[in-house]
Amino acid sequence: MSFSGRKLALLLALAAMVGGSAIASALASPRGDRGRIAFDDGRTWPSKIGSMDADGTDVQILSEQGDHWPRWSPDGSKIVFFSTRTPDGADNGPAQIFVMDADGSHQTQLTFDADNQVPTWTPDGRIVWSKNAGPGQWDIWIMNADGSGQQAVTSLTGAELWPSVSPEGNRIAFAGNQADAKFHIFTMRLDGSDVRQVTSGELEDWAPAWSPTGNDIVFTREHLAPDQSAGVDEDVYLVHANGSTLRQITSRPDRVEVFPVWSPDGKALLYPAITDWYGPNWDTLLTVLDLKTGTESTVGEPNIGGAPSWQPLPHDGNNN
Repeated sequence: MSFSGRKLALLLALAAMVGGSAIASALASPRGDRGRIAFDDGRTWPSKIGSMDADGTDVQILSEQGDHWPRWSPDGSKIVFFSTRTPDGADNGPAQIFVMDADGSHQTQLTFDADNQVPTWTPDGRIVWSKNAGPGQWDIWIMNADGSGQQAVTSLTGAELWPSVSPEGNRIAFAGNQADAKFHIFTMRLDGSDVRQVTSGELEDWAPAWSPTGNDIVFTREHLAPDQSAGVDEDVYLVHANGSTLRQITSRPDRVEVFPVWSPDGKALLYPAITDWYGPNWDTLLTVLDLKTGTESTVGEPNIGGAPSWQPLPHDGNNN
C-alpha cells in the first residue's frame, strides 16, 4: 500500500482495531474551563465520535455510525467530521463530510460524491477538506458551513491531504507529494496560489496543524523502523511556518505518535500515542505534552481512539 493509502486507511483503522465496551451517551456538551476534546471512539464497531472535558471527565458519545476526524468550529458550537455510514446502517460507504452541533444533534451530510475526508474549519466558519479525484489524486476543496458554495482550491498533480487553516485565515497548510513523490508539508493561500514548500528530505511528513499564534506548524514525520510491526516509526515534529527551525518533539522507539493538534492556548500538544501499530497488540492513549516542561500526561480511557481535536476557548478564533 502506498504512503497516502496507508495513512488514509489509518484514519479508519485507528477507530476500528481496538475493542472494548461502549460508554453512555449524554445530551449536552458544555464547554469546560480548558475546552473539550473531541475524539474517535473505536472501542466498539462502528466507530463513534465522542467528547470529554480536557481532564478526561464527562465523556459523551455524540455519533455512532462509522464517524471519524472530528474538528471543532471556531466558536466551539459545531463539529465537522467524515463518515462512511450508509442508509442501511452499515459502515462501508464512501467517506462523506457531515456537520453536527457540539452535543451531537442536527447531524447533516454536506457532500454526496467521490470520497471526502479530513475536514477542518476556517476562522470565518467555512469548511476545507480533501476530495478524491481519481487514483492517487486528492484535491483540497472549500465550502460554506451549510454545504453550499463548494469549489476546488487545488488541482495539482498528486495528492493534497490533511489541510489546516492558519489562525489568520489566509493560508492553508497541507501534506502534498508534488515535489518528489514523497509527502512533505506545504502552505498556500486560501485560493490555492503561492504554494510554498515547508519541509523536505528523504522522510515523509503529514497531518500538519497550525499553532494558535500562526508562527509554527506541528506535524507527523515517518521514519523507517524494520523492527516495528508497521515497519515504520512516526514522531511529532515542529517547524516554523516559513520552514526554519525544525525540531523533533517525540522520539520514543516503543510507540508512534500521530495526528498532533494544539491546545487552545498553544502551550501543549495532544496526540494519540500507539504501541504495536498495525500489530496484534495495538494499544493507544491520548497524550498531552506540555511544551514548556516536556512532560506527558494521558487523558481519557485507554483505547478511546484516534484523531483528536481541542475545542477553542471563547476568546480563541483558532481551531485544531
